[in-house]
Amino acid sequence: VSTTGASDDLEIVFLGFEKSFAGDAVPGGTILLGFTLTNPSLSGSAQAIAFTDDLDAVLPGLVAIGLPVSACGGTADAIPDSGTIDFSGGTLAPGASCTFEVTLEVPAEAPLGGYTNTTSIVTADIGGQAVAGDAAGVAEDVLMLRSATAIPALYPLGLLLLVSLVALYGVWALGVKG
Repeated sequence: VSTTGASDDLEIVFLGFEKSFAGDAVPGGTILLGFTLTNPSLSGSAQAIAFTDDLDAVLPGLVAIGLPVSACGGTADAIPDSGTIDFSGGTLAPGASCTFEVTLEVPAEAPLGGYTNTTSIVTADIGGQAVAGDAAGVAEDVLMLRSATAIPALYPLGLLLLVSLVALYGVWALGVKG
């Protein structure tokens, strides 16, 4: 028996996964954290997309206070008393991407500096096959905490001092020229 060979294309797909903080934060303030998921597959929809982000492990007391009702076809929940964001049930059509944001509250006593925040590996079901990214299939960004800069108030004592200095300079300048 003789037959012609069979062939097929093998598509290996890992989801694109990124996160970013919207600028710098100050202790006691809030900051937005954005997540972007991308399905590079040209033929398979991504279903059951899931990941976790343990905020408290990066900076104790860092918690999510504003989670979207739904995001990327799934839900983002805060696991009580853990500082962890749990995203599950996401869906993406072939070639699609989506972004959602979470509001975080920075603890007031947090020391200034940079804090690297890394998620778990993203998992999904693409074309009926369970897929998980490799060790590089995580999203990571650095949360920078800076001090709030205070602008000194000029009113009323500061303003009085400024006016006095200008007047003294004027008297001095008249004496020098006169």
